[in-house]
Amino acid sequence: METGSWSPPIPRGSVAVDAWKRLDRRTRRDLLRSAAAHPDPSVAAVAVGYARTNLGGRWWLRSLRSLWSIPVTFGVATLLVVSGSVPRWPQLSALVFASCAVAFFWDVVRLTRLRLAFIRMENANAPSLLAGETVTSTIGRAEPAGVGVGVGESLTVRYSRKTLVSWYAGVAVPWVAAVAVSLVEEEIFLYVPAIVAAILLTLVLAYFAILAIMGLRPGRGAAVLDRQGISSLLLDVRVSWQEVAEVRVLPQRTTALTKTRHRVVAFVLADPEPVLARMGRGKAKGARLDLRYYGSPLSLADQMLDHSVEQIAAAVQALTSVPVRRFDG
Repeated sequence: METGSWSPPIPRGSVAVDAWKRLDRRTRRDLLRSAAAHPDPSVAAVAVGYARTNLGGRWWLRSLRSLWSIPVTFGVATLLVVSGSVPRWPQLSALVFASCAVAFFWDVVRLTRLRLAFIRMENANAPSLLAGETVTSTIGRAEPAGVGVGVGESLTVRYSRKTLVSWYAGVAVPWVAAVAVSLVEEEIFLYVPAIVAAILLTLVLAYFAILAIMGLRPGRGAAVLDRQGISSLLLDVRVSWQEVAEVRVLPQRTTALTKTRHRVVAFVLADPEPVLARMGRGKAKGARLDLRYYGSPLSLADQMLDHSVEQIAAAVQALTSVPVRRFDG
């Protein structure tokens, strides 16, 4: 366990919420916007505790404003029809659906941005509290597949074929179903929800298509670790171990409904700017987002990989003396 001069306890649950409310408004705003740790350890501990409390619970569900605005909208529309003010229900229902869909979409975007702010706040402040443990005592020392004991060993991490194919299928099936409903049904008021669903799902499909073009494809290599350093095949950049200050294992905050706990391996650089300069302009832009949220432009999420975090962390230990710290949250 790493030690420091003082590391305050991280509050949880209602204690963290109350401590967060006692911070002044400017401090709360700066914590949510900044990608750097707060200089006061006690404030940093509150930020980490509040972020983990929200990211680990049903906060997002309680914060959806559309959960009460949508029933109210439907109720008002029904009263208009019953009173005779609006005699044509199909056209009104289409308008109500479109309005509720826009409100819900905007609500989700708002909460997604706030969720990302919590992720950034947790990952920025947790390492400053020296709360991480070295992998020597927390992750098994079992030798990962592909790493031996001689010189020149390496570990090639690939994108999981099963995971990515299931993602693509999950997007394609609802899209096809939405188009089929709009073509088969004769009721015109069903066209609106079908068209809205098709547009949203097409945008998601386009996102996956862009990722595939960039190189995130089933079975393709994501990174190669060897004695000299790490090569990111997606970002087309190589980093020596001398440029890596430490490796962090962080929780991957996907959704509160996810049953499986996924993690991110972040290769924290002593100076990220020279590495970003070696990337292409487009890839560097995406890498800067990882730098902002995970503290490193080089990060691997095990949700889409064919190797576990334990295997990657063990490979780092077998290949280099770079320290590895784990933050379970």
